Amino acid sequence: MKKRRLELVFIIVMITLAYLVFFTDIPSLPKLISMALYWGMISITVLSLMLENRTAQNTLLWIYILVFLPVLGYIIYVYSGQLFFKGYLFKSKRIKDREVFEAMSRNQEKLDLSWLNYHQNHFVHYLDWATNTPMNAKTKTRMLKNGGETFREIKRALQEAEDFIHLEYYIFRDDRLGNEIIDILIDRVEAGVEVRLMYDAIGSLTLSGTAIRRMKEAGIKVQPFLPLKNGLINQKFNFRNHRKIIVIDGRTGFVGGLNIGVEYLGEDERFGFWCDTHVLIEGEAVQTLHAVFLLDWRYVSGEMLVTDERYMKPGLLAGRGPAAQVAETAASLDHAAARDPGNGSGLEQVGASGPGSGAGPDQVAASDPDTGTGLVHVVATGPETERMSDHYYAMISCATKSIWIASPYFVPNQAIRTALRIAANKGIQIRIMVPDTNDGFLTQYASRSYLPELLRAGIEIYAYQKGFLHKKVMIIDGDLATIGTANMDMRSFRLNFEVNLFLIGTDSIQDLVTHYQEDLEDCLRIRPVEFYKRGFSEKVKESFARLFSGVL
Repeated sequence: MKKRRLELVFIIVMITLAYLVFFTDIPSLPKLISMALYWGMISITVLSLMLENRTAQNTLLWIYILVFLPVLGYIIYVYSGQLFFKGYLFKSKRIKDREVFEAMSRNQEKLDLSWLNYHQNHFVHYLDWATNTPMNAKTKTRMLKNGGETFREIKRALQEAEDFIHLEYYIFRDDRLGNEIIDILIDRVEAGVEVRLMYDAIGSLTLSGTAIRRMKEAGIKVQPFLPLKNGLINQKFNFRNHRKIIVIDGRTGFVGGLNIGVEYLGEDERFGFWCDTHVLIEGEAVQTLHAVFLLDWRYVSGEMLVTDERYMKPGLLAGRGPAAQVAETAASLDHAAARDPGNGSGLEQVGASGPGSGAGPDQVAASDPDTGTGLVHVVATGPETERMSDHYYAMISCATKSIWIASPYFVPNQAIRTALRIAANKGIQIRIMVPDTNDGFLTQYASRSYLPELLRAGIEIYAYQKGFLHKKVMIIDGDLATIGTANMDMRSFRLNFEVNLFLIGTDSIQDLVTHYQEDLEDCLRIRPVEFYKRGFSEKVKESFARLFSGVL
């Protein structure tokens, strides 16, 4: 792409010009010409930035960086603020992912949704329009609270694997916990189980070469996501895979906020107790979660597994599997088909009747006590889609009684803040739980800079005191919820590959409610009067950190 090549040329030329001006004794005229060339390139960049029609605040922030940080500011812009190329950089992945997910949606059995209440109905149809992944019934979800319970279940499930184990993690450390997981994986490989591990090259930077070689020599297939050695050339290193996925034998899945490392067990003194939530999934939705992994694996390795019925077979509780149709579609389509919201929906129009209505003979009842109640929708977003903010906004807009949010990195955009303020003005109870102390200066103070606006609207804000809050949860009216890997910040909204579960009417939502209430006992409510009395230096830090909200 011409513009990308031009930017790389600009970096080389700028560094050369800076060297000539500051580190050589060339005459004044060549220095003036060099400075003129430099500012000419900056002017071209500023014009290009303005033509992208970003928000005024974001545009001004990058202009300041370009002007007041010579050379370095341009490099930061190209590799951190340059979002123009996202659609181009991940075009092939976006097209292939959409082909597979739309095929799965077209071939799914019809769901009877007549039992949904008003706001559930609207959100379900929003998701059907806004996402490519199918809505799943016949799925059991179980909430796992904190690291102890989560890793106990993960280890048990890994040890019981019979066919394959697929793992995808943002952070995978080879500390005590990581080595315990590696030992289990190697043991399963020796028992004939196929194992694949995908890790993010930045998030797992501390994963040692020794551990990687040990896994590969044992027969584990290991792949980094967007390795650093290529990132500086293809400008992808700022786009990270923040997903945490495990799929075992196509029947059991795990997703949520916990990476692999002892800090997630609360054993790191820097963080102390670690408050988090993970989900164990069984049933139809495992197929969708697995498709997310398989498509990511194809992107990094070139290995085409999504068409293999060994991997896309239905879960234990699922009905007919769509693997054959997915394979046919993925193999035959070379270009992305435009999505037609009126066809292949898998959703049956909601009637006027209430929860007592039954499913027709060709429909799947979405609330079956034998196979899991409610609906589960696996939604994968990334820099090529940028829709997680919309999904959160849609959930907030559906609320009629309550909105409970927990997020470790709470840097909401204008749309989310507006939706929250309007909901508060309507008398809806809003609770936001954030860490009392964050793990980074910018995230700590940028998050706090948004609190005055929300406190003035009457929103309840709680600071978690027991340790570090890392759960990413939103609960609407006690019967609609989301849990997954996405934070409520710009990085999750625009830069990271994320995956969330959206739960509609599942029994597990009550567990989320209970866990939230339990965690509230370890919080202090931030009262407006006390918060407004914070020192001037705190306000300065907040205002400074807020300048970087667009890239946090």
